[in-house]
Amino acid sequence: MADHGGTAGTAGDDVMAKWNYVKIGDVCTVERGGSPRPIDKFITDDPNGINWIKIGDATDSMYITETAQKIIPEGMKKSRYVQPGDFLLSNSMSFGRPYILKIDGCIHDGWLVLRDNGGVFDKRFLYYYLSSPSTYQKFKNMAVGGVVNNLNSDMIRGVTVPIPKMEEQIEIKEGQRKTNLKKVFPGYVLVKMIVTEKTWYIVRNTRGVTGFVGSGTDPIPLTDEEIRKMGFEQVEVNVDYNINDTVRIMDGPLTDFTGTVTEINKEKHKVKVLVSMFGRETPVELEFSQVQKI
Repeated sequence: MADHGGTAGTAGDDVMAKWNYVKIGDVCTVERGGSPRPIDKFITDDPNGINWIKIGDATDSMYITETAQKIIPEGMKKSRYVQPGDFLLSNSMSFGRPYILKIDGCIHDGWLVLRDNGGVFDKRFLYYYLSSPSTYQKFKNMAVGGVVNNLNSDMIRGVTVPIPKMEEQIEIKEGQRKTNLKKVFPGYVLVKMIVTEKTWYIVRNTRGVTGFVGSGTDPIPLTDEEIRKMGFEQVEVNVDYNINDTVRIMDGPLTDFTGTVTEINKEKHKVKVLVSMFGRETPVELEFSQVQKI
């Protein structure tokens, strides 16, 4: 996405008052992580191990993209499995700071996971809202503990959040709302391109373009899900499995696991599969291409 200049206004109280406000627990699943102990027995050098997501893996970015350690599959029984798109909140120390997962894996008990099962939020809108000073103050007022403040899942479920229309959410950046609701990204131009040194130079030196959106000189591509939500590309994808069919997972850390299809979302190209792991039924959201009918 290229920044084409332009300015943004702020939302008026009358507009914000029209938004629907709900408790996070009414629209999202909120759960605490878990740590297999002693953890050293579960850490592995196997590159195909399960990502072990710790506080130290977070950076200044809104995303968590990699982990320093991995655990063996047996560790999942005593932990919490999380997936790309889930939100993580630290529940102690720098409590309440949100991150968006770009990877799957397991989280220890220093994290809370927040999962938007219904897709009611634009992820960046929810990230900026959870990062706002007003939300932090809510967390601070609720935090309990002595020397170290702590949050728990019940507290997070009780936090009230707004749900503007999706096109409004997309327009809101870091608490600022643009005045023209008919434009999805006023001041920006969306470019479908293969980024090379030459194409980057052409776009960057186009008159009126001030730069790409991203860190440094590297553009950040929109995800397929974000593109579909904006209605730019609607691709109908047919799959050969249905609800209640048994499928095998063909890719990812759960490769060769089998499960039952419980939901098929053609709009998002996602399938939800109920997988039995260590005697516990766990719903897992996967890409269409990651599963195969048995």
